[in-house]
Parts: sequence; structure tokens; C-alpha cells
Amino acid sequence: MPLYSVSYDLVKREEYESFWVELERLGATRYLRSHWAVRTPDHVTAQALGIHLRQFIDRNDSLFVIRLDEVEWAAFNTLLDLASL
Repeated sequence: MPLYSVSYDLVKREEYESFWVELERLGATRYLRSHWAVRTPDHVTAQALGIHLRQFIDRNDSLFVIRLDEVEWAAFNTLLDLASL
């Protein structure tokens, strides 16, 4: 199961409850204020995950999805040890 990082910049901070609920429904875990980690079934791509999550945020917001288990990465002082996922 691929491990993705979902990062975002949201304009209207108070109007995104459905976005955070959907991330939690998908099994995502927050590891920084605007970054979540989520494992998905093998057939889900970064593009597909981003398209799905885009419906929960505004057009002016930014969203970045990257597959972590196919790239080299490092994390420091995060809320969660990503290597344990």
C-alpha cells in the first residue's frame, strides 16, 4: 500500500471541516499542521487522491500530494514517525 503525503494551504481556515473529516475517513494522520500521511490501496495514484480531495477545498486553495515510499525523504520534529506507518 503506497504512502502519500497530503499538504495544503487553505485560505479560509474555518470552513474545512469536511476536508479534515475526509482525510480521517481515509485513515490519514496529521504529522505537521498542514501535512497528513495516508496509505491507500495500490491502484490509487497521487493524481487520483488529489482529484478526490480537491472537492473538499476551495478553488483558491493549494493542494500537494506526493508518494513518499518511492522517493528519498527525511522528516524532523514531526508529530508522527512517518517510517512507522
